Amino acid sequence: MICNVRMALRLNPSTGMISIRGLGDDKRTFHLRLEQLFAAPWAKSVEQETLFRNTVTELATMVTSDVATSMLYQLVALFHSSGLSLSDRMRVEQLQEKYADLLHQQLRTRLGDKDARSALSRFMYYLTDLRKLSDMLTEDDGAASKS
Repeated sequence: MICNVRMALRLNPSTGMISIRGLGDDKRTFHLRLEQLFAAPWAKSVEQETLFRNTVTELATMVTSDVATSMLYQLVALFHSSGLSLSDRMRVEQLQEKYADLLHQQLRTRLGDKDARSALSRFMYYLTDLRKLSDMLTEDDGAASKS
């Protein structure tokens, strides 16, 4: 889930290109289309690829190069416990709420009160799609048990 949010931070939604900078002293920047990051076929269906592309593109429009918003949203996504069996669910949900409150504060500072509420709702809505993508892309299709 978090990788998809980080990818969205690097995606230019108008061009569909992701910028990847070199490490350390390497000052080069590479620009790739989203589809160039994965060897095809990387998803189990066209629907999965479409959901992935649409979700990452929409998140890219929402984080708009705002590293603080992206980082806070990654923390909210990290503590998204829906559908998981956890021994201390309450603690995990408290942490998610804490980071969601911080995200809301960041959005209010950036967008104002009314737009921040709307943006927070959109961010929370996409947690479901991120979880769905994560589950789809990590499902065991039986290939491991056949070897």
